Amino acid sequence: MAAAEEAQRALNPDAPSSTIDPQLIPGRRMSRHKSSSSINLNVGERGVQKSMQRLQDWRTTIMVSERKRLRRTAIDM
Repeated sequence: MAAAEEAQRALNPDAPSSTIDPQLIPGRRMSRHKSSSSINLNVGERGVQKSMQRLQDWRTTIMVSERKRLRRTAIDM
């Protein structure tokens, strides 16, 4: 929390200092949740990686099929 306030002061030194309510910051409830949240983050990261790979494969498939379609269109002209 102190780091957030320092960063705010460094970015905008002329602005009036704001007080941040600690209750509004997510992830500051109990320390026992930290280990489980990091596990969920890793699982989520793996899911994101898989999704990104699927999207890349899909884009590649679309590019190949569009090239074929345009080639056929040019041949038909």
